[in-house]
Amino acid sequence: MQNKTGRSVVDSVTKEDVIQAVLIADSYSDDLSPAYPVPCLLPIVNLPLLDYTLQCLSSAHVQEVIIFCSAHADSLKEYLKGKCWGRMSINVVVSDGCRSLGDAMRDLDSKALIRGDFILLTGNLIGNLKVLPALEKHKKIQKTDKGLAMTLLYKECGKKSRTEDDEVYLAIDKSSSRLLLHQRCSRDSSKINLPVEKLLEHKSMDIRCDLMDTRVAICSLSVPPLFSDNFDYQTRDDFVRGLLMDEEILASTVYTYILPPTEYAASVTSWQNYHSISHDIIHRWTYPLVPDMFLDQYYSYRRNNIYVQDNVTLAQGCSLIEDVVIGGGSDVGENTVIQSSVIGKSCKISEKASIINSHVFNRVTIEKGCKIDYCVIGEGCIIRNGAQLTSCIIGPGVVIGRDKVVENMRLQSERPLGEDEKENYGPKAFAYQNEETEAGSDSDSDIYPIAKKYYGLKLETRADDSDTCSESEGHISDKESLLQEDTNVFFSEVVDSLLRGYEDKLPCDNLVLEVNSSRYAYNVTLNEVNYYVVRAILTLQDEFKWDAIAAKLKYFMPLLINYIRNEDAMLDSLNAIEDVAEVHSDFEAVTLKLIHLLYNKDILSEDAILKWYNEPRMENEESKRLRKVVAPFIKWLEEADDEESDSE
Repeated sequence: MQNKTGRSVVDSVTKEDVIQAVLIADSYSDDLSPAYPVPCLLPIVNLPLLDYTLQCLSSAHVQEVIIFCSAHADSLKEYLKGKCWGRMSINVVVSDGCRSLGDAMRDLDSKALIRGDFILLTGNLIGNLKVLPALEKHKKIQKTDKGLAMTLLYKECGKKSRTEDDEVYLAIDKSSSRLLLHQRCSRDSSKINLPVEKLLEHKSMDIRCDLMDTRVAICSLSVPPLFSDNFDYQTRDDFVRGLLMDEEILASTVYTYILPPTEYAASVTSWQNYHSISHDIIHRWTYPLVPDMFLDQYYSYRRNNIYVQDNVTLAQGCSLIEDVVIGGGSDVGENTVIQSSVIGKSCKISEKASIINSHVFNRVTIEKGCKIDYCVIGEGCIIRNGAQLTSCIIGPGVVIGRDKVVENMRLQSERPLGEDEKENYGPKAFAYQNEETEAGSDSDSDIYPIAKKYYGLKLETRADDSDTCSESEGHISDKESLLQEDTNVFFSEVVDSLLRGYEDKLPCDNLVLEVNSSRYAYNVTLNEVNYYVVRAILTLQDEFKWDAIAAKLKYFMPLLINYIRNEDAMLDSLNAIEDVAEVHSDFEAVTLKLIHLLYNKDILSEDAILKWYNEPRMENEESKRLRKVVAPFIKWLEEADDEESDSE
């Protein structure tokens, strides 16, 4: 492959330095549990995800791969032992204390293992993409933009080919490919929050919602230190959002690179896109990474995308309809129907079974008359005669009882500690619990997930009624005993800074620097910063008359504009207002004027106010009383909307 100057792309890149890739082996989530204990070794079309990823990097002329893992390190090292991917060297780095991508990048920064620009990806990438053109573009942009931190790789993709996890709204400068907006799609809203100044600063801009996030990025050497300096960056989305929001402070930029139509790249992040990517592999969109091209697989490729390995026994009358993969040593009984499914190695499928849109791992026994529909069956499972499974994720070693009907469940083989199983699905079949639930909740409501067609499963947990709302919902209880020590100290420092600034009339820009310094010192999330800043302003000097509140807001308005930039921040602010009103009865009387003022100043949007009003965090008397106070303003907003609709 050559660039415009006629030089080889490989030569133009490799002459400068070694091409490094950082592969994060851990998923840091339970979305793919409990079917396989090691996420990056999860088989897809009978081959571990890690094989696809390393084969892709080797084909892209990557010379050194750093595999970072914090769990299952022994299994990973054992799997890699004796394997070879050309001239590409592989180093495994283990750190037990990491619980997120941010922790991993901070650990790599402290170890100083990265020497220059590098490729950042996870161990669940499937693709035939050529990374070097993206790396060359990244280096070219660096010559004109010294603040370039990351180039994100996207793939043009139709709506039907994407899952909910892949959908994202992007605003891209048309001339430079610089990223201006990165917003994950939400079920609750299809609106995007694009600041007006962005529109004014850039002459032409593309708003894209047809791009799939490949979860591959080209990173500059500045990326690990940026993670180290900002402890609230836990995911790559946090990192990108933080750079876009604090461009002037961090002096770092993000760019995009769209893959050519002939290249494929996708990362397995959920069972929903696991099924979709499996379909793409079987349909050969990932060529040459297809079942019959791997040297150790030896599949025969037949009509209608049917792949059958050596030593497979197909009984008379069995039907392989289309999109079927069967691993070596498996037996398929008479009058069995298999369609759009993958069968692992050494599986025993008895007569009159039906397997549709499912994934069956190695050494599984499915007895007579079973019906498997939209399921993932882990290694070594036994499904007894007549059992019917629909939309289920079954962990390794589970035994489903005779004639059992199971729908929308995740099952594991071991009984959870302290649990009395209400449903008896078999001698070794129990509802799956994640680590948090196992750590100590006695409530049955914490256990059960909700499954969707095509494996769109989300493990949902509901807190016990006696618990306060979770921090992730933007609510921090006023009771000091429930606050973590770091956030407690952070709040105290914010109050001290704002009080001193208000009394001495210091510029709010100075206060922003002080608040940010405290935020990084105590590893406080952005949601907590938004909440505590608003709460500190409202409770400053314990003055709750309207004149005092209005005077404080007039002075602190630049501070609010700096932090309250999107709908999440607006909801944090409204939650802070609600909590102050719950504790201080004098403040409740001015909440209507306060919300109206913040609305007029464009601090709060109509959508955020209506969402907060209609979706209370807790159904208690204080919440109902406050909403009764602000009801006239809500009515005014809704009537204004109706009038606008009528005029249109």
